[in-house]
Amino acid sequence: MTLRKGLPAKNAATDADDTRYDFRNLFVANADGSPRGGITAPVGTALLSSTDSMAIAVADFAGAAIRDGGPVLLANDGTTNVTLDPAPSSQSRLDVVFAVQHDSSSTVSVPDDDDDPVFGVLKGVAAANPVRNPDGLPAGALELGTVLVPSTATTTSDTGVVITTTAPYTAGAGGKVPFRTYDDLQLWTTAQTGQSACVTNDSTAALNGDYVWSGSVWGKRLQGGTVQVNLNGAASNNNTATVTVTFPVPMVEVPSVSVQHQSANIGATWNVYSVSTTGFTLTGHNAGASSLPSAVITVGWIAIA
Repeated sequence: MTLRKGLPAKNAATDADDTRYDFRNLFVANADGSPRGGITAPVGTALLSSTDSMAIAVADFAGAAIRDGGPVLLANDGTTNVTLDPAPSSQSRLDVVFAVQHDSSSTVSVPDDDDDPVFGVLKGVAAANPVRNPDGLPAGALELGTVLVPSTATTTSDTGVVITTTAPYTAGAGGKVPFRTYDDLQLWTTAQTGQSACVTNDSTAALNGDYVWSGSVWGKRLQGGTVQVNLNGAASNNNTATVTVTFPVPMVEVPSVSVQHQSANIGATWNVYSVSTTGFTLTGHNAGASSLPSAVITVGWIAIA
């Protein structure tokens, strides 16, 4: 191990390997210090689309692939078509589209035959339920998406062809990393404690928003919602109606919880108990001489960690 030559340094003869390590400073890192590769822009846009041939159109993007412990900056400055092999004679296959900067230098662990930036396709094996080719992507490749190719396809616009953008996202050092879905976020278990992320497009609205890695779980610092409380059980004096509220996702730490009923003049007081990172207990209490209305009341809550 050694202190790498810095960048820029006029007479240091900083080489490509040193530069990759120096560029680690520019990106969000995992807990072990390794940089997280992925797309930096655009966020929330499909990178792959169909054409009227057996090609996939790759949109412009900027990102970073990881090779030999450091990032390699990649950029596609306009839509480029990447040709797939013809459809299988039967069943379907799953192809993976990627981008990579080749490096033929002897200092990389697996040298390439040239030094070209290329798009590539990891061709799948035809099967009734096709999966990714187990050979995996080449060294330094950045996955962009997958294409399910049925035997009936003659173009990527045909029925049965399924194109999915799967490229991970990354961000500059100290930045917030985007994720398309909550399930995608759960796959990143190597983040540094305190790393921030956001879920942008989950089909369950309550799962979207900002998250923080606690060291063991992705939790929120702020979330809210509503709960239905049936006051029939508290209709007489000094009775309570109790419900348990479970947060849609965990909080990053035990939060402060505030509640407010959303119906006027119902004659109940509201109390919050047993607050944890996963939820709390709420009671509607009738402490007065008059009876509460026998009704289901909507109570709003907000949790702030």
